[in-house]
Amino acid sequence: MLEYTLWGNSLSQWLLAFFIIIVAIILSRLVYRLFTRIFRHLSTRTRSRLDDLIIDYVEEPVILLIILVGLHFSLTTVKWPELAALWINRAFPFTYALIFSWMIIRIYDAFDQGYLQTLIDETSTDVDDQLFPIMRTGVRTSVWVVGILMGLSNAGYDVAALIASLGIGGVAVALAAKDTVANAFGGITIFLQQPFAIGDQIKIAGITGWVREIGLRTSTLETNLGRDVTIPNSLFTNSPIENIDSEPFHYVSVELSLQRDTHVDKAEQALALLQQIAIDNPHVENVSWASLETIGKTSLDIVFWYAIKNWHPSDEATLGDPYHKKSIVKTQMNLAILQTLAQNDIRLVGD
Repeated sequence: MLEYTLWGNSLSQWLLAFFIIIVAIILSRLVYRLFTRIFRHLSTRTRSRLDDLIIDYVEEPVILLIILVGLHFSLTTVKWPELAALWINRAFPFTYALIFSWMIIRIYDAFDQGYLQTLIDETSTDVDDQLFPIMRTGVRTSVWVVGILMGLSNAGYDVAALIASLGIGGVAVALAAKDTVANAFGGITIFLQQPFAIGDQIKIAGITGWVREIGLRTSTLETNLGRDVTIPNSLFTNSPIENIDSEPFHYVSVELSLQRDTHVDKAEQALALLQQIAIDNPHVENVSWASLETIGKTSLDIVFWYAIKNWHPSDEATLGDPYHKKSIVKTQMNLAILQTLAQNDIRLVGD
């Protein structure tokens, strides 16, 4: 009875093939229990969350790989028509490459969630929060591309010839995607160098605004007028970036022209009064200076420098936002200058 032939194979060969599949399924169940009861129990004894994630993430690819190997070995014990045998010899090596790629990605995901994401959460800047998903997508895409190419090579296809045949189309695609790639590298540069953070006020290519979003291809700045400006990320690698919020204070320069006949004592008094005005304003740092810059034919020219304190959350109740704070403090200082000079009979040109 076992020698009975069905589709070119004896009944004993079919039974052996079926037996191998059953063994592979049983083995996969044993491995599943090994993961759930032993490996996970051991991983709970460690402080790190990374080993728990790795065990959880590689469980499915390993079990699927065991079943696939059993199925492959089972099919090789049976004689198949030439075309079917050809497809079996190509399909399984290709599938193995895909499963290993899947396993690598799962291990990377575990490393991502268990280690890298913790580092991202601990940083003070939001730039990496925007760009890290881009890097994650790039890693996954690269693994899948390499896995597919290796699978095709294992299946007997000439990958080099396949790539060469796509050469002309690849050049056209590369030329079309040149700007996209440049923008993507610009985003990666922002992530690595971190010249600014989300919320910083910067100036680039003559545009001044607050960084609101950093994407894969473009970033968004909000100008003083509340308008959104979309900037290609490649611009950040080709243009100087001025991070306005990196300054310790916001320095302001005021030029005053006293009348030419102003007495020396009055001019000296004006310098002292200007510095006192800066001291009296709570939003101005106690760092200011005034100098008699030039003695002209029609005026005595004074340059007065003072520093507005950087934005603090407590300013929001009275000063609105960082831009309004600077505008309000400048107005307070200018009014105080005019009032103080007038009260002390120190006249400006045109009075």
